[in-house]
Amino acid sequence: MPSFFLYNISMGIHTTECAAWFTRWVQCQNFTIARSVVFWEAVGKPPQSRLFDYFTAGCVSVCSTGFLLTMAILSYDMYGVANACGLIVSVLTRAYILSANRMEIDKAVLNSKARKNTEKLIFITPDTKVITLFIPNELIVPVFVKNPHPSPRLPYQIGRWMSWLAFGIHVVTVGMASLAIQIYTIGLLLISSILITRGFGCDDKVRPVSVKFDGGGETRAYTCTIGSYLKATVFEWPSFLDFEEISESTWQFCKRPAKDPAKRSTRRMDLYAWLNLTAEEEESFSKWNLLPHKRGDNPSWENAFNAKKALIRRRSPNILQIKKRVEQAIEFNSTSLKPQDGADVEGQISDSGENTLRHPQRVQSTKTTDGGVKGNH
Repeated sequence: MPSFFLYNISMGIHTTECAAWFTRWVQCQNFTIARSVVFWEAVGKPPQSRLFDYFTAGCVSVCSTGFLLTMAILSYDMYGVANACGLIVSVLTRAYILSANRMEIDKAVLNSKARKNTEKLIFITPDTKVITLFIPNELIVPVFVKNPHPSPRLPYQIGRWMSWLAFGIHVVTVGMASLAIQIYTIGLLLISSILITRGFGCDDKVRPVSVKFDGGGETRAYTCTIGSYLKATVFEWPSFLDFEEISESTWQFCKRPAKDPAKRSTRRMDLYAWLNLTAEEEESFSKWNLLPHKRGDNPSWENAFNAKKALIRRRSPNILQIKKRVEQAIEFNSTSLKPQDGADVEGQISDSGENTLRHPQRVQSTKTTDGGVKGNH
């Protein structure tokens, strides 16, 4: 879709071609303006069996549409029978279409070989939200860029045609059915549509877990799966990475991060600092017009950006350790995290840079006497 932009920071590539399922999934999430992070990964086996979910959905469908069909038959309303049959066929074919697309995504995930090379990306939505993504390199194109193409194609196409035909029959016959059939049908459609838009029954529409870190700061997080083997860990950049200005162009980390998520920073400058861009990555950002171009003799933005980058490079936050703490909190449904095995969320990054937030690099900055960092022009 042309209104979405996917930037692969690690590879210096950007595209407007994105998979339809991915853009729709993003729009259904309650992402923030610039703080949201999604860490995608392939799991070896499905996290849980969905047989109970399928059984529950089948029972609800049989009861709701079966009652409509029975009522139409007993009242000798042939238009009502055709309307009920149209709804039943529409439900079955759409369930098949969704299942075929999920299976194709599962196939693409399973076909990927190496899964350790994780790329750093950002995704910009039509409402200007910027989401940070970490995706295995082998999954970017087949899963997130290209639309799934279920095979064999003929049964899938027949399913789509039958779905449209059933919808047409339903639209034509519902207006000719009896009043009771019309009221029940409209009520059924309204209730199901409202539940879907509210995310009822969706595993990505859950209350986020509040994750607190021992060194101060917190974040909110949840997990969900796409298909059976693609897992998304959704969280926000922790509040201990927020900045505060102590004097002109001199910044430090907030000593008292805001507890209210709505009051935390949503500036793109802060996001770019958290991303800890290398010189090559900053050059790509400039070419993509994501960084401001130099005009006049006002270096305030550049000085503030350099100061924030220096703070991040001093602290060196490890995105994998942050994700690990988030998963622990979600697993145990806890609001307080305890370090394990001496691991430190703010520990140093290895020179390999694999699956980490950044590669080490030197920066021009000067420390102030009060612990802040002042950017140099």
